[in-house]
Amino acid sequence: MAELARILGTRPAVIVAADAPGARHPRPAAWRLLRMRLARDYKPVKEVAMSEFGGVRTIRIFARH
Repeated sequence: MAELARILGTRPAVIVAADAPGARHPRPAAWRLLRMRLARDYKPVKEVAMSEFGGVRTIRIFARH
């Protein structure tokens, strides 16, 4: 969690995130922090669905406001 907070503190211009359908997030606090920062500081700019290992995964790209 500290590493994620440090990286987000650098205010990256772009964040790329991928979902993992059906997966539980091993660090719920880190996931909450990421979602909060994405909602507050970023806007979604692109979403791409990818077929992977018999399932579909969504890749999302966010740009800083």
